[in-house]
Amino acid sequence: MAEKLWLRDWKGERVVTSKDEVLANIETRYSKAGFSEAEVECPSGVVFQNAFSVQAVFVVETGDALKEQWPALHEELIGAYRSYQGFVDMEWNFYCVFVVLDQAGLLTLRGVQRTIENDTTYSRKFVLFGDELHLLPPGRFDSGLANASASEDVDPMGEWRSVLGGDLLERVSAATFAELKDVIGDFVEEEAAHGD
Repeated sequence: MAEKLWLRDWKGERVVTSKDEVLANIETRYSKAGFSEAEVECPSGVVFQNAFSVQAVFVVETGDALKEQWPALHEELIGAYRSYQGFVDMEWNFYCVFVVLDQAGLLTLRGVQRTIENDTTYSRKFVLFGDELHLLPPGRFDSGLANASASEDVDPMGEWRSVLGGDLLERVSAATFAELKDVIGDFVEEEAAHGD
């Protein structure tokens, strides 16, 4: 039986859940966003990937655990990172997400959060708290999908189509990362020409 944890929900009220339930919620969110579990060894976390990024998620129970464990947890990814070196599209899109379940002492954790998120050693890092699971996976923060609950049917391509328009979405989707700058530059020039 999974150990029960006392956590705070988004209203600040204490709720009972389990680490297994949180991990299941995270897996659902990544799956709905088009990610699959990566075949990467990461004993303390779960690694997801799609065509554009690799994202490892570690769930820690307390802020103290985050302070103590984050460097060692991050080191679990070095083998996975090295396996993607040379694949430019993936090498620079490596993410490490730490989810802190209990938010006691949240204000003091913000300094630790800044330290972790400013460390860009072989991955971008994000620290989220238990009530911020709706922000997963990173990359959806500003897309409007961040507010979708895990139980909702989410159509990421539909959301992007409404933001970018069908033509630009198709061009961006078909481009490699190396080509994206040119694709977007061409689009901006076309829009500017139509605006004159």
